[in-house]
Formats: sequence, structure tokens, C-alpha cells
Amino acid sequence: MAQKGIRIFIAVVAIAALAFIIWGWTPAGPGKAARAALKSDAAVTVVREGKRLWFCPAESGSGAALVFYPGGHVDYRSYAPILRRIAEEGTIAVVQRMPFSLAVLAAASARDSFAQTLDNPCGQAISSWYIGGHSLGGAMAAVYVDRNPEQMQGLVLWGAYPDDSLDLSGSSIRVLSVYASNDGLVSEEERTGAVNNLPASTTVVEITGGNHAQFGDYGRQAGDGAAAIPAQTQWDWTAQVTSQFIIP
Repeated sequence: MAQKGIRIFIAVVAIAALAFIIWGWTPAGPGKAARAALKSDAAVTVVREGKRLWFCPAESGSGAALVFYPGGHVDYRSYAPILRRIAEEGTIAVVQRMPFSLAVLAAASARDSFAQTLDNPCGQAISSWYIGGHSLGGAMAAVYVDRNPEQMQGLVLWGAYPDDSLDLSGSSIRVLSVYASNDGLVSEEERTGAVNNLPASTTVVEITGGNHAQFGDYGRQAGDGAAAIPAQTQWDWTAQVTSQFIIP
């Protein structure tokens, strides 16, 4: 009887592990617009390097670069529409592919990008680094900032906020927090409460009519609010305020 119980337990664990692996290997997205944004043209060169995608301005840009962490269970390519727009404005953008599509499993992965200040796929020297992310990715980017405050000039949060246990209010780092008015996955209480854990100088921007999923291109998300603006409009606004934050 005991042996039978052990076999059942092992079988349950094996099934759960397999289900997690399948779930991790089938993240949301990318959508049609994201796939189109992955193609190089005269304005932006897109380079795949290992677990990263680099969006390189065709002409030598500002010298700034943004390392971006995707949201939980979202394909990293789904953020191509906004990251491409940011590159068009002169900032190198790098998005990290996460193990099982969860940034929490690789919060320190930005180090690999930061090591390429002089030698990177864009062929452009980088003088200032920013890190950011969407949703869970933003929370993990905040963790990286807390642990490595000297490595970057700023933190960019899209529909994201630091964990309650993380206090960056005393940090001198520049922070941009972009949120959508119709985001059904980040409550007003969570958003306003998180502001207390960010520097007083934090720039907060609302995307009126936007929602959580439209920070990327990966389809609808359970629990999210309905967007009142097209995804392209949210991508444009988000890219614009992020670019203006990085290149004042």
C-alpha cells in the first residue's frame, strides 16, 4: 500500500512538472504586428543574439540603451512594436527571453547585456543604461535596480510596480512609471501604494484608455479591462514617453 502511494505521488509530481514545462514553452504572443516589427529596415536593424533581441537605430543614436524584461508568460517578441518605436527615436532596445517565460527565474539576466557596453550587436558604444519591464518583468527589473544601483541611470515600469518588500524611495535613480487607465490587473490601490516605494522624483504617466495587455502584442489577457484606444495608439504613447524619459 505504501509503495502504491509513493508511485501515485511520483506520478502526480511528474504530471505537474510536465504541465508546467508545457505552460512555460507556450507563452502568449507574438501577434501579427509584433512579428512584422521584428523585420529590419532602413530605420531599425533587429539582431537576434542568443536569448536577446537587439533593436538598433540605423544611425548612431543617443548612446543610451534600454534592457527590457517581458511580463509573465508572455513571449519576449511580443514587445517588438514598442521597442522598435523606441529604437527609431535613437535608443538601443534589448529584450530578454526568460526561462519558462518568467522573469522571476532570471532577474539578474540583464548583466549579460550590460557587459556589452562597447562590443554589442548594434556596433554602437553605449554610454548610459536603463532597465525596465512590463508587469512581472517590471517588478523583476526593480529587483535588479535594488541589487545593482550603480549600473544604470534609470528604471522604466509599464503596468508594473515593485513588490511591497522592495523600497526604492531613498534611491537617486530616475524612475518612469507608465500605467493604463483601464488596466484590470493593476488596481488603483496597488499602483498608488507602490508610488510610496519609489523615489519622490518618479515620473508617472497615465495612458488614458489603455489596458494591461496592450503594452505588448500578445492578445487578450484574463482579468484585464477592455481598452478604449487601439493598441497602436498605446504603443505610440508608451514609446514616446519612454523615449522622452531616456533622452530628455
